[in-house]
Amino acid sequence: MSGTIKDSRAIVTGGVQGIGFQLCRHLLIKGAKMVAIFDIDQSAGQEATNKLNQEFGQGRSIFFATDVANSNELENSFKKAVQKLGGLEIVINNAGILDSAVWSLMIDINVKGVVQGTLLGIDYMGKHKGGKGGTIINTGSIAPFMKESFSPIYASTKAAVVTFSRFMGNYYEKTGVAVKSICPGLVITNLAMNMPSKCLEYVDKEQAQALIDAPGLEPKDIAPAVMQLIEDPSNNAAWVKMTEYPTSTVKFAEIPDSLIPLDL
Repeated sequence: MSGTIKDSRAIVTGGVQGIGFQLCRHLLIKGAKMVAIFDIDQSAGQEATNKLNQEFGQGRSIFFATDVANSNELENSFKKAVQKLGGLEIVINNAGILDSAVWSLMIDINVKGVVQGTLLGIDYMGKHKGGKGGTIINTGSIAPFMKESFSPIYASTKAAVVTFSRFMGNYYEKTGVAVKSICPGLVITNLAMNMPSKCLEYVDKEQAQALIDAPGLEPKDIAPAVMQLIEDPSNNAAWVKMTEYPTSTVKFAEIPDSLIPLDL
Protein backbone atom coordinates (compact mmCIF):
# COMPACT_ATOMS: atom_id res chain seq x y z
CA MET A 1 0.00 0.00 0.00
CA SER A 2 1.41 3.37 -1.00
CA GLY A 3 -0.16 6.26 0.88
CA THR A 4 -1.07 9.42 -0.99
CA ILE A 5 -0.53 12.70 0.82
CA LYS A 6 -2.01 15.04 -1.80
CA ASP A 7 -5.61 15.98 -0.94
CA SER A 8 -5.50 13.81 2.21
CA ARG A 9 -6.99 14.67 5.61
CA ALA A 10 -4.63 14.06 8.54
CA ILE A 11 -4.51 14.03 12.34
CA VAL A 12 -1.19 14.70 14.10
CA THR A 13 -0.86 14.37 17.88
CA GLY A 14 1.75 16.44 19.68
CA GLY A 15 1.80 18.73 16.67
CA VAL A 16 2.32 22.21 18.08
CA GLN A 17 6.12 22.29 18.17
CA GLY A 18 9.30 20.38 17.35
CA ILE A 19 8.92 17.27 15.21
CA GLY A 20 5.13 17.40 15.36
CA PHE A 21 4.88 20.92 13.95
CA GLN A 22 7.27 20.07 11.13
CA LEU A 23 5.19 16.97 10.32
CA CYS A 24 2.08 19.15 10.00
CA ARG A 25 3.92 21.66 7.85
CA HIS A 26 5.37 19.04 5.51
CA LEU A 27 2.00 17.33 5.11
CA LEU A 28 0.66 20.66 3.84
CA ILE A 29 3.73 21.22 1.67
CA LYS A 30 3.04 17.83 0.09
CA GLY A 31 -0.52 18.85 -0.68
CA ALA A 32 -2.60 17.56 2.25
CA LYS A 33 -6.05 19.13 2.17
CA MET A 34 -6.31 19.70 5.94
CA VAL A 35 -4.40 18.82 9.09
CA ALA A 36 -5.93 18.52 12.55
CA ILE A 37 -3.47 19.10 15.40
CA PHE A 38 -4.04 17.46 18.79
CA ASP A 39 -2.04 18.82 21.73
CA ILE A 40 -2.51 19.63 25.40
CA ASP A 41 -0.95 23.11 25.05
CA GLN A 42 -3.82 25.37 23.94
CA SER A 43 -1.86 28.60 23.50
CA ALA A 44 0.88 26.88 21.51
CA GLY A 45 -1.84 25.09 19.52
CA GLN A 46 -3.45 28.35 18.43
CA GLU A 47 -0.05 29.80 17.57
CA ALA A 48 0.86 26.73 15.49
CA THR A 49 -2.41 26.74 13.54
CA ASN A 50 -2.12 30.49 12.92
CA LYS A 51 1.36 30.01 11.47
CA LEU A 52 0.27 27.15 9.23
CA ASN A 53 -2.86 28.94 8.04
CA GLN A 54 -0.88 32.07 7.26
CA GLU A 55 1.55 30.03 5.17
CA PHE A 56 -0.88 27.62 3.48
CA GLY A 57 -4.28 29.30 3.63
CA GLN A 58 -7.06 29.72 6.15
CA GLY A 59 -8.74 26.53 7.32
CA ARG A 60 -5.93 24.23 6.22
CA SER A 61 -4.98 23.59 9.86
CA ILE A 62 -7.31 23.18 12.83
CA PHE A 63 -6.52 22.64 16.50
CA PHE A 64 -8.13 20.42 19.15
CA ALA A 65 -6.97 20.77 22.76
CA THR A 66 -6.38 17.14 23.66
CA ASP A 67 -4.66 15.17 26.40
CA VAL A 68 -3.78 11.91 24.63
CA ALA A 69 -3.46 10.21 28.01
CA ASN A 70 -7.16 10.88 28.59
CA SER A 71 -9.08 8.19 26.71
CA ASN A 72 -12.34 10.13 26.57
CA GLU A 73 -10.67 13.32 25.35
CA LEU A 74 -8.77 11.49 22.62
CA GLU A 75 -11.86 9.65 21.44
CA ASN A 76 -13.94 12.84 21.38
CA SER A 77 -11.23 14.76 19.52
CA PHE A 78 -11.02 12.06 16.87
CA LYS A 79 -14.80 12.21 16.38
CA LYS A 80 -14.86 16.01 16.11
CA ALA A 81 -11.78 16.14 13.89
CA VAL A 82 -13.06 13.56 11.40
CA GLN A 83 -16.36 15.46 11.17
CA LYS A 84 -14.53 18.77 10.61
CA LEU A 85 -12.05 17.27 8.14
CA GLY A 86 -14.77 15.47 6.23
CA GLY A 87 -12.80 12.25 6.25
CA LEU A 88 -9.46 10.79 7.28
CA GLU A 89 -6.55 9.21 5.43
CA ILE A 90 -3.48 9.76 7.65
CA VAL A 91 -2.86 9.59 11.41
CA ILE A 92 0.50 10.41 12.99
CA ASN A 93 0.70 9.52 16.69
CA ASN A 94 3.61 11.73 17.65
CA ALA A 95 2.81 12.99 21.18
CA GLY A 96 5.36 11.87 23.77
CA ILE A 97 7.29 12.94 26.86
CA LEU A 98 10.58 11.99 28.52
CA ASP A 99 10.44 12.42 32.29
CA SER A 100 11.25 9.55 34.64
CA ALA A 101 9.82 11.47 37.61
CA VAL A 102 6.35 10.94 36.14
CA TRP A 103 6.98 7.53 34.63
CA SER A 104 3.33 6.44 34.88
CA LEU A 105 2.22 9.49 32.89
CA MET A 106 5.03 8.82 30.42
CA ILE A 107 3.66 5.32 29.82
CA ASP A 108 0.13 6.72 29.44
CA ILE A 109 1.21 9.28 26.83
CA ASN A 110 3.91 7.34 24.99
CA VAL A 111 2.19 3.95 24.92
CA LYS A 112 -1.50 4.20 25.77
CA GLY A 113 -1.95 7.33 23.66
CA VAL A 114 -0.30 5.67 20.67
CA VAL A 115 -2.27 2.44 21.08
CA GLN A 116 -5.61 4.24 21.34
CA GLY A 117 -4.71 6.66 18.54
CA THR A 118 -3.88 3.72 16.30
CA LEU A 119 -7.07 1.81 17.15
CA LEU A 120 -9.19 4.93 16.60
CA GLY A 121 -7.44 5.60 13.30
CA ILE A 122 -8.18 2.06 12.13
CA ASP A 123 -11.79 2.35 13.25
CA TYR A 124 -12.30 5.52 11.17
CA MET A 125 -10.23 4.50 8.13
CA GLY A 126 -10.53 0.69 8.12
CA LYS A 127 -12.15 -1.05 5.16
CA HIS A 128 -13.67 -3.54 7.60
CA LYS A 129 -15.69 -0.60 8.94
CA GLY A 130 -16.63 0.75 5.51
CA GLY A 131 -13.63 3.10 5.21
CA LYS A 132 -11.20 3.55 2.34
CA GLY A 133 -8.07 2.52 4.25
CA GLY A 134 -5.19 4.81 5.12
CA THR A 135 -1.83 5.16 6.82
CA ILE A 136 -0.80 5.45 10.46
CA ILE A 137 2.70 6.55 11.48
CA ASN A 138 3.75 6.14 15.11
CA THR A 139 6.80 8.00 16.43
CA GLY A 140 9.25 5.57 17.98
CA SER A 141 12.95 6.13 18.69
CA ILE A 142 16.35 4.52 18.27
CA ALA A 143 16.47 4.34 22.09
CA PRO A 144 15.27 0.68 22.25
CA PHE A 145 18.06 -0.36 19.86
CA MET A 146 20.94 1.32 21.69
CA LYS A 147 23.47 -0.59 23.79
CA GLU A 148 22.82 1.66 26.79
CA SER A 149 19.92 3.90 27.71
CA PHE A 150 20.00 6.83 30.11
CA SER A 151 16.21 6.65 30.32
CA PRO A 152 15.23 2.98 30.38
CA ILE A 153 11.54 3.70 30.99
CA TYR A 154 11.37 6.05 27.99
CA ALA A 155 13.27 3.54 25.85
CA SER A 156 10.84 0.81 26.90
CA THR A 157 7.83 2.93 25.92
CA LYS A 158 9.34 3.44 22.49
CA ALA A 159 10.10 -0.28 22.19
CA ALA A 160 6.40 -0.86 22.83
CA VAL A 161 5.49 1.63 20.09
CA VAL A 162 7.72 -0.06 17.53
CA THR A 163 6.54 -3.57 18.39
CA PHE A 164 2.87 -2.61 18.49
CA SER A 165 3.14 -0.83 15.13
CA ARG A 166 4.94 -3.76 13.57
CA PHE A 167 2.22 -6.25 14.47
CA MET A 168 -0.73 -3.95 13.78
CA GLY A 169 0.55 -3.57 10.24
CA ASN A 170 0.02 -7.29 9.75
CA TYR A 171 -3.75 -6.72 9.57
CA TYR A 172 -3.53 -4.59 6.44
CA GLU A 173 -5.31 -7.17 4.30
CA LYS A 174 -8.42 -6.83 6.50
CA THR A 175 -8.24 -3.14 7.41
CA GLY A 176 -6.54 -1.50 4.45
CA VAL A 177 -4.61 0.59 7.00
CA ALA A 178 -0.81 0.49 6.91
CA VAL A 179 0.77 0.97 10.34
CA LYS A 180 4.43 2.01 10.44
CA SER A 181 6.90 3.64 12.81
CA ILE A 182 9.67 6.20 12.47
CA CYS A 183 12.63 5.85 14.85
CA PRO A 184 14.63 9.10 15.03
CA GLY A 185 18.05 9.40 16.55
CA LEU A 186 18.93 12.44 18.67
CA VAL A 187 16.73 15.36 17.63
CA ILE A 188 17.39 18.87 18.95
CA THR A 189 14.13 19.46 20.80
CA ASN A 190 13.19 20.49 24.33
CA LEU A 191 12.40 16.85 25.09
CA ALA A 192 15.93 15.71 24.25
CA MET A 193 17.79 18.73 25.62
CA ASN A 194 16.14 18.35 29.04
CA MET A 195 16.87 14.62 29.21
CA PRO A 196 19.73 14.69 31.80
CA SER A 197 17.50 16.45 34.35
CA LYS A 198 14.63 14.03 33.67
CA CYS A 199 16.59 10.81 34.26
CA LEU A 200 16.46 8.49 37.24
CA GLU A 201 18.60 9.74 40.13
CA TYR A 202 21.23 7.01 39.76
CA VAL A 203 21.83 7.62 36.05
CA ASP A 204 25.20 9.17 35.22
CA LYS A 205 24.17 12.73 34.34
CA GLU A 206 27.52 13.61 32.77
CA GLN A 207 27.29 10.71 30.33
CA ALA A 208 23.69 11.63 29.57
CA GLN A 209 24.78 15.21 28.88
CA ALA A 210 27.56 13.98 26.61
CA LEU A 211 24.98 12.07 24.59
CA ILE A 212 22.85 15.11 23.88
CA ASP A 213 25.94 17.27 23.21
CA ALA A 214 26.66 15.07 20.20
CA PRO A 215 25.53 16.30 16.76
CA GLY A 216 21.80 15.82 16.33
CA LEU A 217 19.02 16.24 13.83
CA GLU A 218 16.71 19.22 13.55
CA PRO A 219 12.94 18.52 13.61
CA LYS A 220 12.76 19.61 9.98
CA ASP A 221 15.21 16.79 9.11
CA ILE A 222 12.76 14.13 10.32
CA ALA A 223 9.65 15.30 8.47
CA PRO A 224 10.78 14.45 4.90
CA ALA A 225 11.61 10.88 5.97
CA VAL A 226 8.13 10.54 7.49
CA MET A 227 6.57 11.78 4.24
CA GLN A 228 8.55 9.11 2.36
CA LEU A 229 7.45 6.49 4.89
CA ILE A 230 3.80 7.42 4.34
CA GLU A 231 4.24 6.96 0.59
CA ASP A 232 6.32 3.79 0.89
CA PRO A 233 4.47 0.64 -0.29
CA SER A 234 5.23 -1.40 2.85
CA ASN A 235 2.46 -2.10 5.34
CA ASN A 236 4.39 -2.23 8.63
CA ALA A 237 7.90 -0.84 8.18
CA ALA A 238 10.05 0.70 10.92
CA TRP A 239 12.52 3.27 9.62
CA VAL A 240 15.55 4.70 11.45
CA LYS A 241 16.69 8.27 10.77
CA MET A 242 20.02 9.43 12.23
CA THR A 243 22.55 12.14 11.51
CA GLU A 244 25.12 11.44 8.78
CA TYR A 245 23.41 8.17 7.84
CA PRO A 246 20.81 7.45 5.17
CA THR A 247 17.37 6.46 6.37
CA SER A 248 17.37 2.70 6.95
CA THR A 249 14.84 -0.06 7.64
CA VAL A 250 14.80 -2.04 10.87
CA LYS A 251 15.20 -5.75 10.21
CA PHE A 252 13.30 -7.80 12.78
CA ALA A 253 14.20 -11.41 13.59
CA GLU A 254 11.36 -13.69 12.57
CA ILE A 255 11.24 -16.85 14.67
CA PRO A 256 9.21 -19.67 13.08
CA ASP A 257 6.41 -20.94 15.31
CA SER A 258 7.86 -24.43 14.97
CA LEU A 259 10.97 -23.32 16.91
CA ILE A 260 9.03 -21.96 19.90
CA PRO A 261 8.89 -24.51 22.76
CA LEU A 262 5.33 -25.46 23.59
CA ASP A 263 6.03 -25.57 27.34
CA LEU A 264 6.98 -21.90 27.69
